[in-house]
Amino acid sequence: MERSEILALILVLLGRYLDAATTVFIVGSGLGYEANPFMRPWISQPLALAALQTLGGLLSWACLVAGARYGWRGFRRWLPLTAFLASWPPVLNNLLVILGLHPGPLAFLYGGWDGG
Repeated sequence: MERSEILALILVLLGRYLDAATTVFIVGSGLGYEANPFMRPWISQPLALAALQTLGGLLSWACLVAGARYGWRGFRRWLPLTAFLASWPPVLNNLLVILGLHPGPLAFLYGGWDGG
């Protein structure tokens, strides 16, 4: 495994775990709710949530690595940045919710934001 692939794996998993941790904090503190209907039942089950985030992160990482290995050759050097951009927007969204922007900017993905 190349260094860029290892860094991409770390970035993807770290982003997924931080998303889960900040979401659990938001829900637990009453600042908001889990807008993703698929993830909503897992918020109260930490081990299942961690397993689901790990599985999703590994699948995302595998797709990115496959693109780097078998797709456009120049993509390999952008692999860590692509991994970051693919997995960290929910973390930024959650941090904005924690800072008082409710609903967060990504809520429109789940019908929780009217643009106003």
